[in-house]
Amino acid sequence: MKKTSFCKVSLMLLLSALFTRPGWGYQSLTHQEKEYLADRGEIVFISQTLYPPFEFVDKSGEHTGMTIELARWIAAEFGFKARFTDASFHNAQNAVLSGEADVLTSFFYSEKRDQSFDFTTVIFEVPATIFVKADRPDIRGIEDLNGKTVAIQKGDYALDFLRERKIVFEPLLTANFAEATDMVIAGKADAVVGDEQIVLYHLYASGLSNRLKKAAAPLYPGHDCMAVKEGNAILRSILDKGVKNGRTSGVLEKIERKWLGIPLAAPESLLKTYRHYLFALLALFAFLVVMVALALVWNAQLRRRVDARTRELARSEGELRAILTASPIGIALVEDRIVKWTNENWQEMFGSGETDDFCGKNVAVIYPTDDEFRRMEALYPALAAHKIARADMKFKRRDGSVFDGFLTLGSLSPSEPLRGLIATVADISGRKEAETALRKSEKRYQELFKSIGDTIYTQDLEGRFLSTNPAIIKFIGYEEAELVGRRTSDFMKPVFRSQFKTGYLDKVREEGAAEGTTCYLSKDGRQVYMEYHSVLVSPGDGVPYISGVGRDVTERILAGREIKKLHEQAFHAKKMEAIGALAGGIAHNFNNLLMGIGGNISLMLHHAGPAHPDYQRLKNIEQHVRDGAGLARELLGFARGGKYEVKPANINELIRKGSAMFGGTRKEIALHRELQENVWTVAVDAGQIEQALLNIYINGGQAMPSGGDMFIKTENVVLDETTSNALPRGRYVRISITDTGIGMDEATVGKIFDPFFTTREASGGTGLGLASTYGIIRNHGGDIDVLSRPSEGTTFRIYLPATDARIEEAPPEESGDTCHHGEKTILLVDDEEMIRDVSGEMLEALGYRVLYARSGSEALETYRRHSDTIDMVIIDMVMPGMGGKETFAGLKGINSEVRALLASGYSIDGEAQTILDNGCRGFIQKPFSLAALSKKILEVIG
Repeated sequence: MKKTSFCKVSLMLLLSALFTRPGWGYQSLTHQEKEYLADRGEIVFISQTLYPPFEFVDKSGEHTGMTIELARWIAAEFGFKARFTDASFHNAQNAVLSGEADVLTSFFYSEKRDQSFDFTTVIFEVPATIFVKADRPDIRGIEDLNGKTVAIQKGDYALDFLRERKIVFEPLLTANFAEATDMVIAGKADAVVGDEQIVLYHLYASGLSNRLKKAAAPLYPGHDCMAVKEGNAILRSILDKGVKNGRTSGVLEKIERKWLGIPLAAPESLLKTYRHYLFALLALFAFLVVMVALALVWNAQLRRRVDARTRELARSEGELRAILTASPIGIALVEDRIVKWTNENWQEMFGSGETDDFCGKNVAVIYPTDDEFRRMEALYPALAAHKIARADMKFKRRDGSVFDGFLTLGSLSPSEPLRGLIATVADISGRKEAETALRKSEKRYQELFKSIGDTIYTQDLEGRFLSTNPAIIKFIGYEEAELVGRRTSDFMKPVFRSQFKTGYLDKVREEGAAEGTTCYLSKDGRQVYMEYHSVLVSPGDGVPYISGVGRDVTERILAGREIKKLHEQAFHAKKMEAIGALAGGIAHNFNNLLMGIGGNISLMLHHAGPAHPDYQRLKNIEQHVRDGAGLARELLGFARGGKYEVKPANINELIRKGSAMFGGTRKEIALHRELQENVWTVAVDAGQIEQALLNIYINGGQAMPSGGDMFIKTENVVLDETTSNALPRGRYVRISITDTGIGMDEATVGKIFDPFFTTREASGGTGLGLASTYGIIRNHGGDIDVLSRPSEGTTFRIYLPATDARIEEAPPEESGDTCHHGEKTILLVDDEEMIRDVSGEMLEALGYRVLYARSGSEALETYRRHSDTIDMVIIDMVMPGMGGKETFAGLKGINSEVRALLASGYSIDGEAQTILDNGCRGFIQKPFSLAALSKKILEVIG
């Protein structure tokens, strides 16, 4: 290169330094602000991915737009490194709040947002406007949005604005304004409320300007600012000065005219706008006057200094040449897009070993595509505005390979900035590769974050949600936007809220981690359970926060509770079964004893007659025998052996009869019956069911000694697989009996059906009432449960299986003391001598001839010998060796038409019912009276 050319380069560099100095009104950084920038190293600006023309990512993946250009200018002006990234509108806010980014490049001011962010002065005023389809006449103002579907960018202030003005509408939230606009064009929304310039930019850029129209004047002006996290006053001050310098220097106005053709910022007076030019002209005029005066004085001295200055310039040229040659970046001088000079590093970077290889060529040769060259030319407005421009670009080497570089353009001519440029290029391929790898990693993380089935969350140290993944929606029913910013305890079951700080937050802060299971209330009111593990995260350059993962264990916990309940029910059933077997045996033996006593009393009464002086005493003894038999029936009822005569019945009639009797004795208790019409038929032993219900009435009455209310309700129910009841699935009649008494605690409820358990004094009851009720209901294939709390009354619920059998009309009853006599021959089979003797005497008293057998085998032998004369056989069901079932089967083998009556201290259930089903003509319960025996014989013989 010629010496004059190098001098020219040196002069241009000096002129560039002169003309790029800030002018009057320029706000410089304080020492503290400079130290802040030096300590940070770089400032991370985050913008929306798609918010043109203010900020967006173009097709080549570069961040661009009005606020991006302003941010780049501020960074260049104040000499700090700026890194640009992008996200959705919502995630960009979270990034600044969490410390992942420093500055929101475009954020509209509102009082609500001002609580979390610090805002710069207003950069642009952007009106919010209603847009509708061009052919739609019905929407002309804000009131016309009532009842309409309105598309709004998620997180935009327009949503709050409409709701504050009581507009009733259906919001359709979108990721950005472009998508919201497209929803109206597609007919999925009636209108879009959005920032006017953004909507118009999208319409014109997409060739859709004739599809929509503005429906009314703007709703409100949006104040677009830059924003930092609340409390970062230093960075906010730096940005404020940058914005003000951009406005003072005219850079902001040039950016607006470049992108929109008209300014958006608040208008200023002409004097304020051009004051820096006026001051410059006045200073230049004063400078010229002084220079003319000094020129006369200096003229004489100038000649003597020319030689000295020429020698100094030559020395400076050598020093500057050495600096440019040794520079680690590529440097080139460009005039009118033609390369005039390059340093050696430029040649090495672009693949040429000769210093002048690029000289004389159009600068376009270093760009791989025309589009990339036009991207470079797009920097010219910024260059003209503030004499320097920077951007990441793609460059092409001589061998055709492409690499990433950081381009800086400096203008050497303030009046014609494009005529003379200094271009520097730094190879940033390594940095770009790292950024690409980071973006891919972030994308994979986001995909994993969104797809994982467990809930992932972050919280601040006060327990407020910062972020969650979509799994939270399935778990609790709330969207992320409804959770972020709210305390986690707001969604917990109230009993867990008091433990949230001490049992969770304090533990995380002190120990660094916490885990456990807690209960939340979902949006639809369900209780759901989460098993969580949270850890404290303390980033070196950020605010500590809590990160955790939670798993939905609702089904596991509920299933565990159900299994525990079933185990308890099974244990209780086995316990009751064992006690019931014992009670049944006792009742059987007791009935046999009563049979001996009652039979003899019945014979004495039969022979004595009412005139006998001991007749009434004998009647009293007979009554005591009946009472003893009643106690045995209660034991048999508890032992699930309480059915004597099962017939189809209307449960409502049994309830009316029994409750009316109870109500007559306890008039201070108000009875309320809610009996379902067309209630299903049940197959029951009416007497036993009435007794079971009466036991519950009495229990309720004892819980209300001063009176109260008792509610009796029947209803048809169908139990299916969703019912927790252990009964087989099918049709049932449910009987609910509720009292308003003192209620019971959990311990009492657990023992309420145990035999001999009572809360009354020793003289107040046997403790068999509810135990026998339990046995009777279970013996009928049903179930009974109880719900109670202290001071809240008690509810018993009975389930009885429904039947399709028809209810038959009952025959009229005859007097209980009537005896029927006969002359037939009866074979009496019983292993107990006392029972045989007294029963035989009772049969003979009725006129019958009696044959005796002490066992089943003896009975078969006797019957074979006298089958032609025996008219009837009375068989004891429980005998050693051959029992009643085998004896009856043997008799049928001899004579299939044998007439037999089964007698037992047990009730008609289990084996007794099987014998009856096999053809036995009747059943009589021990102890029995003479009249009852004569009636049963008449029924069997006829």
